[in-house]
Amino acid sequence: MNKICIVILLATAIYAQAQPMTTLRGKVVMSDSRTPLSFASISIKSSPLGTVTNADGDFEFHFPASYTNDTLVVSFIGFDSYTAVIAGLSKQRDDLVIPLHNHSLILREVVVHAKELSAKEIVENATRKIVDNYPTHLFRIEGFLREIESENGRYTILTEAALTLEDDFKKKNHSFGETVKLQALRRSYSYSNLGRRNLLALTLMDLLENNDVRYSRGMLNVKQNTYQYDSITTYNGRPVYVISTRNNTDEGTLYIDVETFGFVRIEALRKSRIDSDPYYQRLTWNDTIHVGRKTFDFSVDFQEYEGKLYVKRMQEHETEDYYDVKTKAITTVFEETIEFIATHIYTDIPKRDGLVLNRRTQFTPDPYDEAFWKNFNTARLSPVSERLIADLEKETSLQQQFKNHNP
Repeated sequence: MNKICIVILLATAIYAQAQPMTTLRGKVVMSDSRTPLSFASISIKSSPLGTVTNADGDFEFHFPASYTNDTLVVSFIGFDSYTAVIAGLSKQRDDLVIPLHNHSLILREVVVHAKELSAKEIVENATRKIVDNYPTHLFRIEGFLREIESENGRYTILTEAALTLEDDFKKKNHSFGETVKLQALRRSYSYSNLGRRNLLALTLMDLLENNDVRYSRGMLNVKQNTYQYDSITTYNGRPVYVISTRNNTDEGTLYIDVETFGFVRIEALRKSRIDSDPYYQRLTWNDTIHVGRKTFDFSVDFQEYEGKLYVKRMQEHETEDYYDVKTKAITTVFEETIEFIATHIYTDIPKRDGLVLNRRTQFTPDPYDEAFWKNFNTARLSPVSERLIADLEKETSLQQQFKNHNP
């Protein structure tokens, strides 16, 4: 039986405005292989606060010290959740290892119930219950956005933003329902040879529209997709259907709560299914260079709070080939990764306080605030990102670039 372990170091600090805060730093790994677990959920039970582990299983979680008597919860799909009183963690050794077991035993009645429904019927039920499982009142999500671009395997720009999204989750046709308020923005110098426009509004809209629950991108369309029942797993101690889906260009997996039929995770991969053509879509760049979109994948994770499901994390990754029209020779391989992590949910919002998102939206950030970023709940740069730092620090340090560069 597989296990997960979490190694935690507890530290306390006093942040800006004399606000007492606590910081949890740790690493989530599989105990047998020591393999890090990426993007595990880190939260405080029955609170709107949380973060996730990064690609190396590391996390850094800042929260008010008033929560130290509450319970820390670490969750990962397919495993039992780990819970512990936060105050007690400071009394343990620095090398504390807590195993979490792979939840392989499912109640017989759940399995029998699952077999009574086809995969298509499960998705249809989940789609009908969106109005029940997701908030229709005005709410606000505070979070962290990161965008990384590279060309021919070399990183060219890093953009990070602290922002809030406001929404009432009501369906809108061909328009965005969210409003956005920018708290802070920082960006490295750009070393791109393509001259691409790096606009925060476009980046954010590209990411948000992947949320099939919110915008019906296509994964839940039972007329266009085929569905297959794969198995039942668990998340936060609850049984979850695992349903695979497929159409002409997309394939993915839907994770649906057995009891509520709420989507807890959606993931998809888009690519060409024609052997003679590696691109699922072609675009015109200019008269001599064209762009072929090669792969595109995304995932959306949800968290439950006060009986409703809210976005916890969204991620997308895309690869494109820029190639000569006549020779078909590839000149540039472009890659982009965008990630949003929700850190706080506000459910009692009297009115909206942000900009309406459209593709012409422009943000005017304040000057770089180093103290703000030091204490903000960001996913820590992992050792994998050391190459990103090396690629971008050609002229000066990233911190100096953040200070000098007015996005």
